[in-house]
Amino acid sequence: MKEKNTIEIHLSTILLIFTIIIIAVMTYFIFRLSNEKNSVEENVNKLNDEIYKLENKSSNLQEKIDLISNTINNNINDNDEIDLDSQYNNTDYGINFSYPSNFIKLDDTSLIEHSVETLQDNNGNSITITVNNTTIDEVINNVKTLTTADGTLFNTNIKEDGYITSDSGVTGYKMQMLSNESNVMKFITQKEDTVFTFSFIINGDLEQYLDLFNKILDTISIV
Repeated sequence: MKEKNTIEIHLSTILLIFTIIIIAVMTYFIFRLSNEKNSVEENVNKLNDEIYKLENKSSNLQEKIDLISNTINNNINDNDEIDLDSQYNNTDYGINFSYPSNFIKLDDTSLIEHSVETLQDNNGNSITITVNNTTIDEVINNVKTLTTADGTLFNTNIKEDGYITSDSGVTGYKMQMLSNESNVMKFITQKEDTVFTFSFIINGDLEQYLDLFNKILDTISIV
């Protein structure tokens, strides 16, 4: 009987030790799984932070792209926004044309008093009307000898087809004068003994204001 009790005690002890080992092993794996879970969650949070940062960078980059795109589109469409909403009329010489209202007449010019009148905007672009009692050939030859402030001749180009007719029906010479300092467009026409020169000095975007000059040119009439 005593031996049986001893055997039962030994078995109980062995089972207890085995149970403790199993509990210890399970505790270890649970602890390890918990740590791994925390590590995974931490990595997921880091990845989410990186994704958020990338999304913000992408959003900022897209905003910059949109801004640049809008700026380019606005520059391309600037010509459409410049309206010829004012009318120039000079009854003494019968000159009429349309021009943007942001071009203001300079106080020190007068077509009646000095045979020259200038309209100018805030950027220094200007339209000058000059009247001469001479021949159109003489005016063109004088234009070809014009120099810049440093004495350099303008690179003058007369349109290849020479005499042109505007949409308003006025015929004359269209000339483009280029230099390092400025760009000048001229339209020279004649009625009877009077030569009319329309000069457009361009300080802004060349292509944009060339288009504007052509629009103005097509509205010129001399009656």
